Amino acid sequence: MLDQEINNYQQKFCQQHGYPAVYYAKTMIHVQNMPDSAKRHPQGNIGWINYWRAFSGISRDFVKCSCCGKELSVHKELKPLHEAFAKYCPGCCNYEYSEGGHIIVENVQGMEDGIYITPLCVNCNNKFGNEIDLLPTSVMVEEVAPIIEE
Repeated sequence: MLDQEINNYQQKFCQQHGYPAVYYAKTMIHVQNMPDSAKRHPQGNIGWINYWRAFSGISRDFVKCSCCGKELSVHKELKPLHEAFAKYCPGCCNYEYSEGGHIIVENVQGMEDGIYITPLCVNCNNKFGNEIDLLPTSVMVEEVAPIIEE
């Protein structure tokens, strides 16, 4: 998603739902990776990583997994293009992609308990229901007004 699209989404979302809380970790944080989060979608159907980008203040193309620190591309929609290009340039465009991971925060000093979104690699995001530690550089955005499939 382009920066202008993210800015437009942010403005429209805030008019309807208010501004989600954003927390910047200063120390390692112990959280739970939310089970059954695949049925949750952000308003506007932009994907959770773009929701996070809209409110975290971080719109760059690469981010680090909040759990393991691995560098990730936020442009999962470009994966088919990257794969096609890699056929002609082995080792090029060999990206892993960030997901907007759902985490449950409870009893963390300075944070409201609730559900938050943070960048996670596929491996860390697939630890459904498990407790994980987030790095001190993690940025978490409160999940607000999700669409939940039945």
